Amino acid sequence: MLAGLALQLGAAVWFSGHIDPDLARLMPDDAMYYLGIAANIADGHGSVFSAGEPTNGYHPLWMAVLAGLHAVFRPGREAFVRIALLAAVACSAAAAVVLRRLLAEAGLGPRQATLGLLLFLLSPWFVLSTLSGLETPLFLLCLFLFFRAVLGAARDGPRAGIELGLSAGLLMLARTDAIFFTAGALLWLAIAGGRRGLARAAAAFAVASLVMLPWLAWNQVRFGTVVQSSAVAVPAWARYQALSTHHTPLDFARLFAGLAAEALGNAAFGLFQRSAHYGAHARDPLRVALLVAIALQVAAAVRRALAGRRLRLPAAVWLAPPPLVLGFYVFVRMYVQVWHLAPLFVAALLAVCAAVPERRLEPRRVMLPAGAILLALSLLALRAGWYWPQQADDLVAKSIAFRAGSPRRLKVGITDCGYRGYFGRHQIVNLDGVVNQRAAHAILAGRFSDYVERERFDEVRVDPARLEFYDRNRAGEPRTWTPARDDSAQSSSR
Repeated sequence: MLAGLALQLGAAVWFSGHIDPDLARLMPDDAMYYLGIAANIADGHGSVFSAGEPTNGYHPLWMAVLAGLHAVFRPGREAFVRIALLAAVACSAAAAVVLRRLLAEAGLGPRQATLGLLLFLLSPWFVLSTLSGLETPLFLLCLFLFFRAVLGAARDGPRAGIELGLSAGLLMLARTDAIFFTAGALLWLAIAGGRRGLARAAAAFAVASLVMLPWLAWNQVRFGTVVQSSAVAVPAWARYQALSTHHTPLDFARLFAGLAAEALGNAAFGLFQRSAHYGAHARDPLRVALLVAIALQVAAAVRRALAGRRLRLPAAVWLAPPPLVLGFYVFVRMYVQVWHLAPLFVAALLAVCAAVPERRLEPRRVMLPAGAILLALSLLALRAGWYWPQQADDLVAKSIAFRAGSPRRLKVGITDCGYRGYFGRHQIVNLDGVVNQRAAHAILAGRFSDYVERERFDEVRVDPARLEFYDRNRAGEPRTWTPARDDSAQSSSR
């Protein structure tokens, strides 16, 4: 455990000292949205990334942590990046402690639990997920706490339902798509637990609802909907593109298969090899063959884990939700980011730990070599990262230098503008609706240019290909503005 935490802490410290140009391969553009909004909340400007543009496009628990840290330390921009990375490592350390207890309570032996810690703290898939600046490490901590509460609800006293509800509420505040886990667990408890299980599931649902209520009520009052803005505009554009270019069921089958393959290919190989485009990892036949081989091995581990009944945690709780999460992003959102796949990494970890017999995990012959291999893979992955398309454009330096010679502060509208908005000196306004509710509404209404014309930007940078959808209900109406060429490599991140 100490070796894994040393690796993560060392990586956090190293990247903190090499923000330009290395940070962009560790932290995606979306992480800068978190930092910018958290700083604005702590400074009393409200839930905004761009001044005057309210947003709920984030997961609230991690935002609360970041805003609280900013309020306490009042750091500068680079110092806040360091604090966020250290907070992520702290969440990972806490998650590791909970994971070890979870594996023991789930029926696994001490060596199997140690294997779980090695995979969690040393494997590149978890290391890079932890250090992304996003909500993932906090989500994993809450997920492991929730799994423990599920085990407790199946065997403990009346308080178990309340504890399960608290953990479920926190889990969904940590990441709202965790409803696939919470709903699955409550259904399992209600069906398999008899009257006592039904009562505890009902109590858990009530408590979780109370925990979520302030966030949901604020969204409804402030925005007229509980749906996050980040879940609206970009998926709408993706669906528009799909409907305009795919016409038959076979076309859509190929589209969905391609989206899933690109996401899984990037997750498996994108952190070892730099590529100009995320989807390139799914186009090489060799990588496709390797991905299929990995999937078959994980499936075999799942089969052995289920057949051996070594894991007391019900499959409906840990195994069924991750594919549903992937399906949600493929079929509903129609785009998948690598951090959306964290539940799949957790399922693979649990399957491997339960599938490998305790007696085969000899410390010197198996565990030490496994740890060394995982450490080497993580060091290799930290040299490339998942977000090489960003780093290829040197986002930090480019954001600082953007219109640096201007005698006044400009108001510039840009899509995918996390780095530009966080590190730049000008007022950068998000235009894809991810962290800008008014822009999202304009996009959904098909009258994006109405919004742009009202705001009187000094410059607008938007991919011209998006304007057909953004202004689909302004057909024939001339624009009073001219989009500048969007030369940012960030456009490849979505």
